[in-house]
Order: sequence, then C-alpha cells, then structure tokens
Amino acid sequence: MWKNFNFVTKYFTKRRQRYITKTIAMNQQEFQLREITYQDIKDLLAIEREVYAGELPWTMSAFMAELGSKAPHLYLLAAINGKTVGFIGCRIQGTDAHITNVAVHTAYQGLGLGRSLIEETRIFAKKNRCETLSLEVRMSNVKAQRLYRKIGFVSQTVKKGYYDENNEDALEMIIDLKEISVANIGEELWRFSNSSYTTGSPWTETQFAEDFAQENSEYLFLVENGQWLGYIAYHFILDEAEISHVVVNGQKQHQGIGCQLMKAFKEYVKSRNITQIFLEVRESNTLAQKLYEKTGFRKVAVRKNYYKEPQENAFVMCAKLRKEAQ
Repeated sequence: MWKNFNFVTKYFTKRRQRYITKTIAMNQQEFQLREITYQDIKDLLAIEREVYAGELPWTMSAFMAELGSKAPHLYLLAAINGKTVGFIGCRIQGTDAHITNVAVHTAYQGLGLGRSLIEETRIFAKKNRCETLSLEVRMSNVKAQRLYRKIGFVSQTVKKGYYDENNEDALEMIIDLKEISVANIGEELWRFSNSSYTTGSPWTETQFAEDFAQENSEYLFLVENGQWLGYIAYHFILDEAEISHVVVNGQKQHQGIGCQLMKAFKEYVKSRNITQIFLEVRESNTLAQKLYEKTGFRKVAVRKNYYKEPQENAFVMCAKLRKEAQ
C-alpha cells in the first residue's frame, strides 16, 4: 500500500477537471448528464427513498461531505426535462476509482441509464490513470449484479455484515481497467488458463467468451495489485452450483490460493441459497482432489473417459451446503 503513496499524493494535489455536461438519447427520450451541486441533494434523497423503499443509504450530510472533499471525485446526475431521475458517485482511492453510490428512479430503469452513468465513471477513472473500477452490491440484489457483470465487472470478495441497517453481506466487484473488458475477456481467460494448467487450457478463447456472456454463468476472481491470482468459473442451476474451472496462477500454486478461492466461493453461494456444489476433477489430479476434500467435497461418481487430450476418467465431487449451515 505504501508503495503507491507518491502516486496518491499526485492525485490529491492535481487540479480537478470539470465535467462537460452532455445529452444522451434513450428510448426516444433525451437525458442530460451533468455534475451534481449542493442544490441537487434534496433530489438525490428523494430518489433514494423511492429506490430503497423509504431508506436513506446516504444522508444529506454524507452527500455534502463527499461533494466538498478534496479527493478526486465525480458525482453526476441524469435529468429529463429538468427532473432528476438518476445519479452516480465515484471517488479515487489510490489507483482505484470506487463507485460509492448509484441509483436510477424505478420509472426509468431498464433503459440503459445506469449503464451510461457507470460508463462515465469508467472514462473518469481512465483519465485519472486508475487501474481498477470497483463497487459493492448487496448479496440479495441479483438484478444489479447481472447488470454489473454485463458491463464487465467480476466478483472479487464477500464483505461480511457490510450494510449496517440489516447486517447484510456485500459482494465487492471490480473491473481491471488494464486488462479485463467484455471485448477481450475470452482471450484473457484463455491465456491465464493455458499458462496455469499443466495440460494447457481445456477451453478455447471463444468458449470462454461465450460462457462468460451466459446469464447463469459467473466468475469469481482473486486479485492482488491488479494481477489475477486465480479464479473459479461456475453456473447456477436452481439451487445447485456447478463449477467448470478452478484455476490458480501457475507461479502462485501451492501457496493456499486455491483454498482461499474455494472458501470465498462457498461463502458467496451460501448467500444465494445454494444447497450443493458439483465439480469434476481428473482421476490423476490427486493434489486438486485433496484441496476439494479439505474444503468439504466428497467423491460421488466416476465419469468414464470424460477428459480428452489426454483421455482420462473424471471423479464427480459434491459439497452439500445445507448441512454445513446448520
């Protein structure tokens, strides 16, 4: 953290550039995007009450403190015919641009307004040479998580009891501005997997890209200093999760990263009311089998000649979560 101190100081002393107001068209309607002023705070509070069922995640004093902060930040609202219908906030923390708040009036959701607001923060982050764009989202807010993944965010960690009012967990999600994007995610996943598996990547770039785009497909990454340490790819089917890949950086193996990934993954899927997890593993891969057994998996079946190049049987392993949660 301290090695970035000079970089952070440069940001704090840099004169902030003003945001240039723009107009965007959506669904045959025109919305104006502009910077938020103190006079807009009452409108922001009204949107919060409408979106969050009367609750105020941010108070007037919180908005005022953020707008007056010397830290580089961007707070934008979206308005139609002079009426505020959405807003977003972003502040720079070191080399990360963190989205602090985003909300769109329910009458204007589904038009792409939230996506457009987030894109403005991405542009802001890149102009300020940030390496990541991050946010937190409630574990129960699956709709928002899907939107963020379509934009290019990936799951990173679960923050226990993050939301004070009901002690709900938060899912931290990030975009690596240097590497990860929807456009090249297949290439990045293939390259990482190909260098990590001893037999090379089991999937092509196209297969990774198509899988990443599926609605029921998710990827959980472990990231350190902007570098991937590992990831788990999985699908949700009703109350079950099926893991397709568990990959650890080839230069970071045997350091407990796989165990960290699996524990974080299990905590996450528990919050999604998943009752059991399945995966396949090569019959010869005893190290992986030991890892899975250590994290609660048990062998339940054998699939003959499941793997190709080289051809090999697979053990089907299962972890039951309902029993563990009791």
